[in-house]
Amino acid sequence: MLNLSQAELGTLETSLLNLSGNIPLHNRFRALFTLKALKSDDAVRIISKGEACSPAPEAGIAIDMYTAFQDPSALLKHELAYCLGQMKNTTALPILESVLANGQEDPMVRHEVRRCLSHIVASIYSASGTRSYA
Repeated sequence: MLNLSQAELGTLETSLLNLSGNIPLHNRFRALFTLKALKSDDAVRIISKGEACSPAPEAGIAIDMYTAFQDPSALLKHELAYCLGQMKNTTALPILESVLANGQEDPMVRHEVRRCLSHIVASIYSASGTRSYA
């Protein structure tokens, strides 16, 4: 497992959240997949927060108003969900459940969230020794 300093995590968070308003999408994806490799609660927290498309500070909108999966890019939101599911970290369950509950969310994103929830729940049962009949 990778170990990153708080400063390095902060840099990844800044990139993923696009806090400056000018981070290219491919750099945001790079930050996302780096966080995915960490598989930590901190990474889940950043990805969940990072699913927000925060405006540039000069827009005058508080960053804290934004919650996960509000980025205008359905592709990015799909990949955010995918990464959370692949991490198999139960810390992601509340954010995934909230996205699934949002009937206005893009169908592709909600589909991926459903898959991720199933993936995480299946990993819980698998880890507990419960026999799978899937």
